[in-house]
Amino acid sequence: MIKIINSSSHRLGFQVSLEFQITQHVRDKELMRSLVNYFDCGYIYKNRETVDFQITKFSDLHEKVLPFFQKYPTRS
Repeated sequence: MIKIINSSSHRLGFQVSLEFQITQHVRDKELMRSLVNYFDCGYIYKNRETVDFQITKFSDLHEKVLPFFQKYPTRS
């Protein structure tokens, strides 16, 4: 996901950031924790009935997530 956020502290008035996120039902919380352990990065956020696994650090996206999907491409 690409986020564009208004920011008065940036010269152009906005900030662009990348984010990888997976959302599952709260019953899959342990699965999401295993993703944090596997990738050795990211965070878990619990909502009412869902759990989000997020990675926002660019170096983690570049060095861990992208190589994973290059090695194990998906069709969806």
